[in-house]
Amino acid sequence: MQSSQRPPVIGLIILVVLALAGCGSSQARADSMAFSRANNKSEQVAALEPIATTADLKPRVNLVAPVEVGELTSYKHANELFSIDVPANWTMTNSSLTGEAVLIWNDPGKNALIIVDVFADSNIPPYDDLSSYLRKFLNFSYGDSSGFELNAPQPQQNGSILIPWRYTIEFNAGANVEMLSNSFIAQHGDKVSILTMTFPSAQLDALSPSFNAIINSYRVNAQSEIPS
Repeated sequence: MQSSQRPPVIGLIILVVLALAGCGSSQARADSMAFSRANNKSEQVAALEPIATTADLKPRVNLVAPVEVGELTSYKHANELFSIDVPANWTMTNSSLTGEAVLIWNDPGKNALIIVDVFADSNIPPYDDLSSYLRKFLNFSYGDSSGFELNAPQPQQNGSILIPWRYTIEFNAGANVEMLSNSFIAQHGDKVSILTMTFPSAQLDALSPSFNAIINSYRVNAQSEIPS
């Protein structure tokens, strides 16, 4: 699979699911990566650094129902390609393609997403280029979204690279809801993994403990084959 031709699976999924949720109801609905390295360190959900255009955005008011995070339970891919702890009350959708494992979890109110995307690529970029690879992917997928902003790449202590980013969706009577995403990219042998978490930015503080636990539970098995 060629990196430059890879379809924007994550982009399409997030935009479609959260855009549908943004239509909302009276209940206010809105919408690690652990390598085979010995020195695995914790990752944390990150907010965007202050930037000049922030003043032009509406205050971060929580206009959506709180994301419901149930007890975390371990999910293991059928062929042990990866494992991750996910809320027991979230719904999983398998959107995998040939040579690419794509699994999505939604909270009951469709206010948040967890997406795991693992694919093999014979042209994996060097580590120093992974952040550029992810930035291009996110720009291609979301560049036309309202309020889309990418933060600077943040190398993690365990070897993955985090890019926090955000965009806004229109919700109930024209109000804008800012969504915050954290995307982690990592290389595992001949595979690339992208873990993305998307949620209302106003709920960052409330969600951080659970989301940090989810992020740090993620493991990819470099020796496992991706189902064809």
